[in-house]
Amino acid sequence: MATISKSSSGSHSLGSHRLGRFRRRRINPDRLSQALSMISRPFATQIPNNGLKRGDIVLLKSDFEGKGGNVVQAKNRPSIVISSDQMMKVTKRVTVAPLSTAPARYAFEVVVPNNDLTGIHKPSKVMANQIRTAYLDEGFIKIGSSDDYLPEIIQALATCLGEFKLNQPPRIARGDIVEIDCGSFTRSGIVVSNDIGNRASKIATLVHVLQKIEEMSEFDVVVSKEENVSKEKLFVQCSTINTFPQGVVTKKGRLSENDMQRVAEAVYKVLGIEN
Repeated sequence: MATISKSSSGSHSLGSHRLGRFRRRRINPDRLSQALSMISRPFATQIPNNGLKRGDIVLLKSDFEGKGGNVVQAKNRPSIVISSDQMMKVTKRVTVAPLSTAPARYAFEVVVPNNDLTGIHKPSKVMANQIRTAYLDEGFIKIGSSDDYLPEIIQALATCLGEFKLNQPPRIARGDIVEIDCGSFTRSGIVVSNDIGNRASKIATLVHVLQKIEEMSEFDVVVSKEENVSKEKLFVQCSTINTFPQGVVTKKGRLSENDMQRVAEAVYKVLGIEN
């Protein structure tokens, strides 16, 4: 998950900060201790970057935040690795779905039990509608595995990121090109969460948009605004998926149905979802 910074020519390039200039900080030891208290085992294993795989239940060792534009699940909590192994290998990023011990409220919320396989202290629901992305080198602690529940989790992701046409689209809709207000700066993104969730909740899941990508990967897509006569290109980094409060998101345009289909296919590839 790379960020963009302006060059002297005014164009954007990949910058040295992470997560769209979200400031990365070491998590407070008390918060890490609290998170570790959710683990049933008396130990946890720190794993090398190349040892992380889809289905692992992990703790992210660092935290990130932005002024006014926080990702929804910025606090440290056990999470399930949901990105494909190929995506992690190619991009050096990882997308996770956080776990919560709060009662499940929706049909798509998969409940993972506490047992020797998962390593968690209490049954927890997978928040497939609040996914986020981090760099592999930020460091992870593996506490268990969700391999036995992956088919259900993948189905939940397909539901949250699928297409559901409504007679009246929500204010922030799937396929919208949006601007994210992060306080001292803004970012661009494309909404990929489904419109039922976009209408019912106060959050939206986005992939990041850059004006330029130095080296395209199989998970990047080039699109243009639906009404953009000049066909100005937008570079969509589908390997960077984050969930934001809708209050910091403003619609700036919309993709054509064909371009949105291409973005969706790339997102499914990132998450290993079969079309």
